[in-house]
Amino acid sequence: MITLENFRSSLLDSGAFSRDGRSPAPRCFVSLRYHCAFARHIVRGGKAARRATSDEAAYREAHQTSVDMFGNVLDFGGGVDVSHFDRARGALGKPAVYVANHLSPLETYLLPGVLFCFGNISVVVKTALLKLPYLSDILRASRPIALERQEPKKDLLQVLEQGAALLREGRGILLFPEGTRRAEFDPRRFNTLGEKLSSRAGVPLVPLAVDTRFQALGKGAFRDFGSIRPCFTVRIECGEPVPPGLPAKERHAQCVSFIKERLLEWGVPTADDAVRLEGGCPQPPHARHTRHANTSAARGDTRPPGTITREQDAPATIREQDAPATQDPP
Repeated sequence: MITLENFRSSLLDSGAFSRDGRSPAPRCFVSLRYHCAFARHIVRGGKAARRATSDEAAYREAHQTSVDMFGNVLDFGGGVDVSHFDRARGALGKPAVYVANHLSPLETYLLPGVLFCFGNISVVVKTALLKLPYLSDILRASRPIALERQEPKKDLLQVLEQGAALLREGRGILLFPEGTRRAEFDPRRFNTLGEKLSSRAGVPLVPLAVDTRFQALGKGAFRDFGSIRPCFTVRIECGEPVPPGLPAKERHAQCVSFIKERLLEWGVPTADDAVRLEGGCPQPPHARHTRHANTSAARGDTRPPGTITREQDAPATIREQDAPATQDPP
């Protein structure tokens, strides 16, 4: 069992926390039981935050709920590996902007639990989340930046203005520049809002690489309730803080490069990578080649697998996208 004190002391002492998952028993309806346990943590945390008699007490309850989510992953077979937060000793606990990739709903709940260990953090969220029972009580404890997501320009200005004000108060800001969850990482969709906010406030920009394939994305109305895949370990790694003062494109590129390198190392698919997930765990290379050959034959393409087309040979560029990134409904 993970306690808030043990989790926090481990991160403060070594900048890391690691545990192996426990095999769930019984094994039937594992995903359903996982989501039911998840909902119980939200209800408990929301009630506790609502009863809190001070902002500090409500913040602690929100932190406890996030740590409980790590325990939920372990209880249903997933491992947890949080590492290298010692790299950011100079930025942690001080005003900084944290940017992370967005693979599933899971990092929405896990990342605050890590960052709360070092200081006060505000998260960019959708206004709709503040209307959900229990979850809204947890989110309000962190003084979030809530966006309507109807007018991108208006939302952009709101993040820059409110974010800069919160940073001046000594808080950190967490946002997901991709804006929405994707099963693969696309550097071109990783917008520059985090860099813009950190430059305006004159604070470090800290990249966070996240692998949360443990919880798959669902489909349609059940997008937030995908099946769990215990074959994956939940990984969170902190990169070196990028100081203010460097050229904007260089700061942004450093963050994207760190995140992409770590995801490739962990086997997370990227937009320009042929690796895809088939059903659950990673598909063997020979199966990918077979599928490619079958697909090519069906469309009359006789070129051998791996042939580079003119479109594939064109260098990928990172577009600057100013629309603000927000968290999707959990």
